[in-house]
Amino acid sequence: MTKQRVAGNAVIFLGALIIIYGIYIELFDHDELNLTNSSSVTNETITCLDVSEETIEWIELELIEGVALENVKAVKSNDFRSVYFISGFLVGGELSGDDIGTFTQQNITDTGLVYAISREAKRYSNWLEGDGERVTTQNHGYSESRNCISGS
Repeated sequence: MTKQRVAGNAVIFLGALIIIYGIYIELFDHDELNLTNSSSVTNETITCLDVSEETIEWIELELIEGVALENVKAVKSNDFRSVYFISGFLVGGELSGDDIGTFTQQNITDTGLVYAISREAKRYSNWLEGDGERVTTQNHGYSESRNCISGS
């Protein structure tokens, strides 16, 4: 092989590695592995987002019978590429209306996989518990979404 051909093959190989690495990053979202607690940032402006009726109804499908969500708002987490913390007052049954359920989902306009994050969401829903290794109550968006509805 000539030096030019070896150099050409090396360039092709490196290009393929770069493409594979880019695909790997997209599929496995490494942002989730390097969590930081952004909620301690001062002077942070929080954007409280409206949640679609379709998404609210989707979350309510797995709430225990007689329980519903009211005044639902969301905050996109800065700790993840596509995670929204969704909070709302849990009402009905034995609830006084002061209990806040916080869930996560990858969007706020459609249906999708939902995780129960707060103690109340876990208690009053059948969604998978999401407060674990990756998404926790310490992540940016958890407290902020709860503040959107409680006014704190």
